[in-house]
Amino acid sequence: MVRGFMIAQVTMALVNGAIWIAGIHIEYPRRLAPVHIIGQALLILAVRRGQKSRRVVGPLFSRWFEFQPSLNIEHKTERTNAFVTLVFGYSVVALLYQNRAAYGLNAFFGKAILGLIQAFCFNWLYFEIDGWNIHTHAIRRHMASSFSWIMIHLPFIMSYVLAGASLSRLVLAHDCQDADVETLTEAYRGRSEAEVALGLRWFYSAGLGVALLCMSVISFSHVHKKFEGQRVTKRSRLAFRVAVAIVLICLPLAESLSSLELIATTTGLVFLVLVVDLYGCTFTGDSFLRDERKCKYWADCPRKRRRALEEAMKSGAVINVEQLADDVEGHFPAPL
Repeated sequence: MVRGFMIAQVTMALVNGAIWIAGIHIEYPRRLAPVHIIGQALLILAVRRGQKSRRVVGPLFSRWFEFQPSLNIEHKTERTNAFVTLVFGYSVVALLYQNRAAYGLNAFFGKAILGLIQAFCFNWLYFEIDGWNIHTHAIRRHMASSFSWIMIHLPFIMSYVLAGASLSRLVLAHDCQDADVETLTEAYRGRSEAEVALGLRWFYSAGLGVALLCMSVISFSHVHKKFEGQRVTKRSRLAFRVAVAIVLICLPLAESLSSLELIATTTGLVFLVLVVDLYGCTFTGDSFLRDERKCKYWADCPRKRRRALEEAMKSGAVINVEQLADDVEGHFPAPL
């Protein structure tokens, strides 16, 4: 029963191994292509194409793939979320440095705090915004959305890791005011640069922009619940997110920005995306910050019964609403 599926797994491993062996004869930058995607894509497309064919290939695939082990979707999403959490944590750990100044509040500390805020915003967007109020997960929705959700995490993680590694270099740069290189320890003093290279700017800004674009694709692959009175629709919020991602990618063109100004600008843009998403997810009838109205109830009941209710509420006793509804005529209780 499982022979066909096991042979398909072995075939996929052989195809990936052949591509890796062939990559030995290719120059170094080009051999880093994600070849495992090619093998998985060929297997999925072959199985889907074979299932749709009805004459010759269809019966053959039905016989070979009579049994396919099921995928635990919850376990798959939990593993992916755990790995993304590790990636976000790496970007925070990369911000650590040693400061020997007596009063350590300087530009180095400010850039590290801005990087921490940036990681917090990405974590909030990924888990609390895009992962909230989901009606149909991308894996359950369709084969195309499932394949997109799984594969888009690779460029998302790669771009964010690239931005996090570049951010660790930008934090140590002393190209701005209140960034005395002598306040750093000897181990970090040698890594501090007086001028930020253009390539480092592109790695940082473009990495954040591509990560934000990939997060937009991940959110778009899900089907979120819709409700009337939403302040900003999902498509509008994703369009704004894509626009901010394009701005982030083009930000290195402003070469006059120092490392502190560059990090502050990117953090402000990411924080703006978070605010727009939080505002758009709320209901127009509710206050965005705090609801000042108190919950009130009214009821029609005799005076003795009302006194009994007041005493029960003061003592914290449990009120049987069904019994009161049988004893008292009228509306009880009805919210205003």
